[in-house]
Amino acid sequence: MEAKRPKASLKPLHIAGYLLLVISILLGFSSMYLSKLVINAKNHEIYTLLLADEYRSCVDKLTEHSRSYEITKSKKDLEKYNELLAWWTGIKPRPSTVPLSPGLSVTPLEIAQELGCHEKELGLLRYANELSQQIIWIQRKTFTEEGDKSTGYAGVFSSDYEQKRSELSMTIAQFVHLVE
Repeated sequence: MEAKRPKASLKPLHIAGYLLLVISILLGFSSMYLSKLVINAKNHEIYTLLLADEYRSCVDKLTEHSRSYEITKSKKDLEKYNELLAWWTGIKPRPSTVPLSPGLSVTPLEIAQELGCHEKELGLLRYANELSQQIIWIQRKTFTEEGDKSTGYAGVFSSDYEQKRSELSMTIAQFVHLVE
């Protein structure tokens, strides 16, 4: 006589095996999802730090070109200034040499929104944009005022100009701190 194995005892093992398989699959998917979140967060951080660096370098280059023009009156300096200002303000497409949105006519603030910056980050960038506009206004005024020494207007060499640049640097530093 053959001994029959009870089938009921195998079912719990099968169910446990299936549950283990399902749990393993779910853990695998959740770990892939979490690693994607970590990668996306890291990419966000990298891109926003690139944007902060672009703010700094563009203001520095605009200052360099405007000061050089003020001293030399070289049309080349004025052309470089206007070219940089045109793509920085979104009037012309961004050059292929910039890492963020090359070939597009977008402002840094639009790039930040596209990157999904949080409201606090956007608030700091809006303020940085206001400061940039004030700096650009002083630069443009310098080009037309000819640095009238009798009124004390020194334009891009003034303490007011340096104060605006310093405030912009501090704002970008706060932005970087939020991102990191």
